[in-house]
Amino acid sequence: MAFDVSGSCTGWCYGEDSTLTDWGKFISKLNRPRSQRLYDFYEWASVLINEFQPDIILIEKPYLGRNSNVLVSLSKFISALEIATFAACEETIKDDWFIDPKLVKKTLEL
Repeated sequence: MAFDVSGSCTGWCYGEDSTLTDWGKFISKLNRPRSQRLYDFYEWASVLINEFQPDIILIEKPYLGRNSNVLVSLSKFISALEIATFAACEETIKDDWFIDPKLVKKTLEL
């Protein structure tokens, strides 16, 4: 299972044996306070991870752009995903499960 985490819209996909089997997105309600959006994201991720019970969860590695506040906010959503992963399948997301976006694009030949 893989996630491209964002505070506004998070994309995800699931595959088995090199075959993509399901995908979708979570759209955050931006009119809600951030704490509520984090909780909504956590609940959504928990249900999704519990449903699929993946062996590995890959997360697109965040990078520091021009606005460090974006990275701070993004890190909170990634933390919510890590907690949801542990709650759903007692798995800890390992450092090498964070994938550089350039590697993803190169691998997919985009």
